Amino acid sequence: MSSESDHPSAITGGCLCGAVRYTVNFPEDSTWPPNPQSCQCTLCRKWTGTLIPQFLELSPSQIHWNTSPPTKYASSPGVYRAFCNTCGSSLYMHYAEIEKEELALAVGTLDEEWLIGEKTGNGIERKGGYGRELGTPSGGTVWFQNRIEGVTDLMGVGKRWEAMGDSREM
Repeated sequence: MSSESDHPSAITGGCLCGAVRYTVNFPEDSTWPPNPQSCQCTLCRKWTGTLIPQFLELSPSQIHWNTSPPTKYASSPGVYRAFCNTCGSSLYMHYAEIEKEELALAVGTLDEEWLIGEKTGNGIERKGGYGRELGTPSGGTVWFQNRIEGVTDLMGVGKRWEAMGDSREM
């Protein structure tokens, strides 16, 4: 765990059109960074439109919806994927049947100031940002069996599991 001086007490984000906005709170007992992970399953790829979707594992109690919450879609038994019903942005995934209560928040929905920093006086350079910490899947990659050789297997950080819930590390 980190002290307040090492990370923000809250970060913000939302969908493309702004209809869904949220704040993620980091109480003193929370982990920083909040377990960044990636997934290479076909469902996550289709849902996000990217080869390596990246998520932050969070407790639902850490997220405050500043607007109406997103729409949920039951993509498979016990798994819900949430999105903006106006612009379609993928926001989070929730495993309702897993005892451990957690959400997988899409990293790309965080506001740019948290990922790449705030613009400085000249409007080009940036100061701050937590993109390296939040965007590096140090928490691991699931469904690594679906990797595309030479393309999606190049991230050399974190554990790699063949499938979700699989205890076999690759």
